[in-house]
Amino acid sequence: MNFRNISLAAVLSVIASTVAAQAPAPAPAAQSSNATCIKQKLSSESLVSELLDDPAAKEVLYKHVPSLKGNDQFDMARSMPLRAIQPYAEETFTDKVLDAIDADLAKLPVCK
Repeated sequence: MNFRNISLAAVLSVIASTVAAQAPAPAPAAQSSNATCIKQKLSSESLVSELLDDPAAKEVLYKHVPSLKGNDQFDMARSMPLRAIQPYAEETFTDKVLDAIDADLAKLPVCK
């Protein structure tokens, strides 16, 4: 199947239905009051839930992939590592984009 001609929304819909059949999503973690630091070291290998639940990490994610902001279908992929989504949306989650996300996340200090 050629995934290059499928929209991001369609890919996220397939991912969401696959994830829904798996274990339920973990409860959201408490958010940090400081959006300039992260609760733990994060990367593109982190779960989508860890990235979305941390305000500073979410800002980095939306900076590099603005189409995810407000996308309810992406929120359904919470139990997957971000990099695991790449094969389903190669044009959105390129190596360059994921590497840039990793670089920006690495610059964020861990909250104390």
